Parts: sequence; structure tokens; C-alpha cells
Amino acid sequence: MQPWVLNRHAIVLFLALPALLLLRGADGGGAERGGALAPVIFSLVLSVGAVGFLPSMLMLLFGVLLDTGEPGRGRTIAGYVLQGLAVALLLVGSAPALLSGWPAAHLALAQLGIAACAAGLLLEMLLPFRWLRQAVSLHAAGDLLFLAGVALALADRSARPGAAGWIFVAFAVGLSGFAAVQNLGLQVTRLGDPRAGWRFAVLQLGPEAVRLRTPSGEVRIGLQHIEAARELDSRHLVLVLPSPLPRELQGAGLPLEELRATFAAEPAPSPPERYALILHEQELGRTVGEAVQVLPHHASEP
Repeated sequence: MQPWVLNRHAIVLFLALPALLLLRGADGGGAERGGALAPVIFSLVLSVGAVGFLPSMLMLLFGVLLDTGEPGRGRTIAGYVLQGLAVALLLVGSAPALLSGWPAAHLALAQLGIAACAAGLLLEMLLPFRWLRQAVSLHAAGDLLFLAGVALALADRSARPGAAGWIFVAFAVGLSGFAAVQNLGLQVTRLGDPRAGWRFAVLQLGPEAVRLRTPSGEVRIGLQHIEAARELDSRHLVLVLPSPLPRELQGAGLPLEELRATFAAEPAPSPPERYALILHEQELGRTVGEAVQVLPHHASEP
């Protein structure tokens, strides 16, 4: 599970914003409640919000694509900057909607929800592992805010879209609503288990073996086969395995990297000197430093 997998749903949520405008018209269903100034204020909301919708979506999209998940890389830092700017632009765009009150409450909730989802993921990438629960909670709160905005627009709709408009509303709200509900369920699960959602997860890091959950079942790596354990960076642990692989690991479907003494432009026909299994701290369910300490001394020593 890479960052773009987590946050691509936030990009899908943008589809619902124009659909919400189709459901609640210029007075947002609240001209009587908002007074004579409601249409004027709502026009300001539209002008400010429309300017921010597309740029913030593009910033978020390119920011997620640039994020390699490798801390410290220039490309990753650029991705974080773009994601932060997208969050800031969404917050600025939601300010007029918040100030206008009920007429634009559905837009304010939806924009704040998308901003919270993006901010939650960004904090997850930037903060240490001990802050993961707080970042995930913010991510889940964003989905709830977005769904509240959609529910308000559906329940208190004032506009009557034509046939084409209803088709777009059904597509946009259905797709974005499904993404929000599905992602909310994932975030709630991750609050209890940070390994949730990952294709590979460490079930046990014990004195005799490392047990991994894989898409095809469970794999057991005896610690006698782990030649070394290294911190690749603050987020990733590398387990060095022998070549050829032990029989029980052959065909296990593990995402192994080949380690060779020299780099060749074309794949070498000979087997590699070693294999590397790279695990994210969330796949481990603990920090990389804690995982290294749990492993036997012979595996973690330089």
C-alpha cells in the first residue's frame, strides 16, 4: 500500500463538488433562512471555491504521484510541498462557504473533508510512527465530513437537475461516496492495527522466525536464513536473505529485490548474490528501530 493508494480516493472526492452545486442551487436551499444577502454571498462562495477546486486537485494529484515513500529524496519533498499547498488552498476555498453559513454548508463540509483526508495522509508521511493513530484519525474525520456534506446536499436539495444532470450526480456522488465509505472503513481498521490494508504484514517477529501474511497465505522465514537486518531509512527495514533461497521461500511470492555486487544495464542470467526483503514500518506494526532490536544479534549486527 503506497501513499498514492491511500490518497487517490481524496482525488476522487473532488468529482462530487460540482455535483453538490447541481443539488443545491444559488440559495443553497436557504434563501429564506439566510436573508436577502444569501444569493450574493453564495455567488462569492462559488467564485472563490471554483478558483480553488481545480488547482488544489491538480496539486494533490501531482503531489501524490511525486511521493515515492522514501524520506529525504528531493522528489518526495516536492510531493509533500504540493500536497501541503493543496490542503492550504482547500482551506482557503472553504472559508467563504463557512462564513456564509447554511446556504453553502454542504460545500464547506465537503471541502474541509477533502482537506482533512489529504492532511491526514501528509502528516502520516511526515510524523514519526507514534503519531500514526492521530494522523489516521484526521483522515477518517475527513471522510465523515465529506459524507456529511453529501448527505446535506441530498437531503436539502433545492435545484432540479435535468436528466443529464442527474446522470452526472449519480455517477459523481456514487463514485465519490463509495470511495469515502470504503476508505473510512480502512482508516477505522487501521486505528486498531496499522498493518491493515497492506498486502504483506508481519504477523510475528519472534525468537525463531518472522511470520508474514501474504495475499496467498502465510510465509515463515526462519531467523537462521536472515543474514542481516538493516535500517534502509526511517520507514523501511531490509532483511537480507541468501541466494539461492531456502526451499520453503521459493515460490512464496515475496516482493524480493536482487542484490548484486555490480550493476548491469541488462538483467544478468546468473542468480543474484543475495536477496533483500524490504518492509515498511506499518507492515512491521512497529518502528524500524524496535524491529531491529527484536531480531537476534547475529542478524542485526553490522
